[in-house]
Amino acid sequence: MAGAAVRLSWAEPADRDVSGSLVVRFPAAGADASPETGRSYKAGEALGRGVVVFAGRDTKASDSPPCTQQLYAAWARDGAGNWSAAAQTAKVAGLPGSALPAAPTGLTAAVDGAGIVLAWTPAAASVSTRVVRRRGVPPTSASDWETVFAGAGASARDLAPELSPLVTWHYAVFACNPCGDCEATGARTSVTPTLTQSLQAGGFVIYWRHATANTCQDRQNLGPASMPQIMDWWKSCDRDCTTALARQLDLPGYDEADAIGSAIRTRKIPFSSVVSSEYCRALETASRIAPNPPAETLKDITFFVYPELDPCKGLATLVATPPRAGTNVAVVAHVFLGCTDGIASGEAWLYRPDGKGGSTLVAKLKANEWAALP
Repeated sequence: MAGAAVRLSWAEPADRDVSGSLVVRFPAAGADASPETGRSYKAGEALGRGVVVFAGRDTKASDSPPCTQQLYAAWARDGAGNWSAAAQTAKVAGLPGSALPAAPTGLTAAVDGAGIVLAWTPAAASVSTRVVRRRGVPPTSASDWETVFAGAGASARDLAPELSPLVTWHYAVFACNPCGDCEATGARTSVTPTLTQSLQAGGFVIYWRHATANTCQDRQNLGPASMPQIMDWWKSCDRDCTTALARQLDLPGYDEADAIGSAIRTRKIPFSSVVSSEYCRALETASRIAPNPPAETLKDITFFVYPELDPCKGLATLVATPPRAGTNVAVVAHVFLGCTDGIASGEAWLYRPDGKGGSTLVAKLKANEWAALP
């Protein structure tokens, strides 16, 4: 080496009619290509991930490589155009390398649908950049945490992060030279999704207690589903309390469910599944909150009539099951002692399944809080 230059020399093989030599500079990781038989090359031409630094009849050359470590490979060519089967190689380390480019500026991050849109201003259009992401804590360098973009450009879209108001995502963008060495200044930003943005992106299981239902009473004396005095009495929607078999929504309850449904539709919160208790008051609440798709009833979360089933266990399974990508799941049932104690009529508990058999309770919303959902 002489300063930033590398001086190369080699000996031609004595057992062949040599017509020329080829020297290629590769990344330090190794040579990934060989010259083609019968083909000639010229300096500056690409060969795999390498660059030709010498092609001709000589036994010495010089090069000013861009990286701090480089691998050189040399081949000899005979008069018939055949290149030597194996290359002679030499690795060089401790080089000055390319100057690091100036840092990009103005990094922004904004939630857009199911992802986060990133934009920045590079110091030059051709400069390669690397964007890294870290949950909860700002990245400290270009190699810190997860890379979400690498290459020339001024924008990227990150589709991988969990969108939740409980999670702040920190991003940093760095400029890098052709060898992958990055400057340390970078530009940084962070974003915390709102609850509305998070729900619009999907990934939640929302558990509602049915809306206010003070019309009539449950006729529990009619027995469980296994031996009822009147078949399916709990499914009755009869609102005449002289003949009614179960409690029904009252007018405030209908208003609660309608207002929740209106707020959800206004915010375009998507559902791929709606699950309800078999009671009419739960089904009517579900149909007004999320009419599409139609609700499916589930014995596991139906109050009283299936004593052989554990509703808390059924609910735990539901809130730990991830919805279809980009959607949410609505569950409408009752207050169950031991797992939903204290939930008010029309109240929602918002869970985010972790994909590992568990879930996080992200928020609790009263029936009248949906209209002002942030």
